[in-house]
Amino acid sequence: MYITTACLRIFYFILLLLHAVGSQHHYKTILPALRKHEPEKFKTFLSKINTGYYGYIHQIAIQKNGLMVVENTTSAHVSYPIESLTKSVCSLVLGIALKQGKIKSLRNKVLDYFPAYKKKAAKGWETVSIEDLLCMRSGINWDEDLMPELINPTYNMYKAKDMFAYIFSFSILPEKNFNYCSANAALLTELIRKATGCSFLEYANKFLFTPLGITDAKCMRYKNGLYNSSGGLWLSVNDLMKIGELCNNKGKWKGKQIITENWLRLSFFSHQAVSGYADVNSYGYLWWIANPFYTTTKKCYKLFMANGYNNNHLILMPALKVVVVIQGGDNTASGYYPYLLSDLLTLFDN
Repeated sequence: MYITTACLRIFYFILLLLHAVGSQHHYKTILPALRKHEPEKFKTFLSKINTGYYGYIHQIAIQKNGLMVVENTTSAHVSYPIESLTKSVCSLVLGIALKQGKIKSLRNKVLDYFPAYKKKAAKGWETVSIEDLLCMRSGINWDEDLMPELINPTYNMYKAKDMFAYIFSFSILPEKNFNYCSANAALLTELIRKATGCSFLEYANKFLFTPLGITDAKCMRYKNGLYNSSGGLWLSVNDLMKIGELCNNKGKWKGKQIITENWLRLSFFSHQAVSGYADVNSYGYLWWIANPFYTTTKKCYKLFMANGYNNNHLILMPALKVVVVIQGGDNTASGYYPYLLSDLLTLFDN
């Protein structure tokens, strides 16, 4: 289904405007699911959300042991742009393709899937593997945060008529260190199409979304017509909760193995060290990792996160069997994120 960026953005902001009326205190705790947890903890936590302590949060849902603890009762079923959480979902889709033998090895070179660009690509691209893309260590000389926007490479990637020519024009640095770059994930849309014969969204629908009962996934397209695998998915809070539960349950959903346990182990392994972030310290296969993350009581846990623009998050706490989905709307809230993570852990840290 082809949906333009402009149409989706307009639809999204209309939803936010409609929801703004009477939006105060629109979260509730579901006491039967709390079991041993103290309801007062949750009241304090929700009060912080409603007063904007963590930045603007449009809605939040929390599950513990598959039971809903906190939910938004008005729009948890409504799709919205999940931004760069798309990258983490793309990782799951690629893992399915690997399991099915559509992709033989993560060591395969990226340019093997782009024969038309082999002779045009800048020097160094012949060394880049699929795994390099997943770990954000392709070595591409790319500054995701470059300002002003008109010279930002990601902005110009989205504008480019031939997006792949634009990406392959960037040189590869000799040392392949971690460098967050949307171009890495953008290449995966074509790689998945070439390997499977299906578009990114078609393949995701067939082998990930449909088995989970996700029936209304949408995805924006790049200018070249391919589905946006770096930030284009629209899913609901309920949809993301299912994906989180799938990951926490080692890839099983209602007794069926959707994602292999080994793929999740690799996805949540710290492949690359990350510095300069207050909330994470390593990176897996398109997943952010906090290992260890300390609570206020000095206990430590492993957290796995899909993070996106505008304070959008899918947070996995496997040891506590907790999944958190946050739909934000405020990109200035990143400084509050470590406090949010700490307070979330405190809710369940007994």
